[in-house]
Amino acid sequence: MNLIDMHCDTLWKMIQQNEYDLMENPWSVSIPAMKEAGTLAQFFACFTCLEEQNMDYEKCYEQALAMIELLKKNWLPIVVGASCGSLASMGSVLLMCKLFGMDEAMTVSLIPKSVTTPIAVSVAEGHGGMVPITVVAVIFTGILGSIFAPTLIRLFRVNDPMIAGISIGACSHAVGTSKAIELGETEGAMSGLAIGVCGILTVLFSMILMH
Repeated sequence: MNLIDMHCDTLWKMIQQNEYDLMENPWSVSIPAMKEAGTLAQFFACFTCLEEQNMDYEKCYEQALAMIELLKKNWLPIVVGASCGSLASMGSVLLMCKLFGMDEAMTVSLIPKSVTTPIAVSVAEGHGGMVPITVVAVIFTGILGSIFAPTLIRLFRVNDPMIAGISIGACSHAVGTSKAIELGETEGAMSGLAIGVCGILTVLFSMILMH
């Protein structure tokens, strides 16, 4: 079941008990929980209590800003990592296609290879690509990612599970994410989020790169 949650007070609870974060906490909203529930969007409330701050509006404002910063700290690496991954994937395809003299239809078909199949097919169709080529490229990319991701993570000494997960999800979509889940819960959650973010970014970037 997919859902969109319009309100939660998790950020406020994290401010109260700062040993927890969005990756791991005892409450109902965390990144692994959202992934398991099929959450499409989550709206976070920057809730603050006047009574707790002795009716000091300035302190309430500062607490709300602290919640926003807490959210940024968890989401910025995802957006930046996914953006770099999407640009690197699409840019490398464009470069290789130019080097090998491939026509525009083939180039458009291969550009969305690193995102999940429904998005890749929509991007290819929308720009005049060949859907069968796109599907094969997506499957091949996912298989390669799931095979080589653990080796590359060790080779480049990626010790942060968040970075590892984002990297896998950004380059090898759902097939790679199945391998990321085997590596750890954090890797799997980050990889799953990267799939969605990279899908959106690929659609946006393709509108720029293909015109």
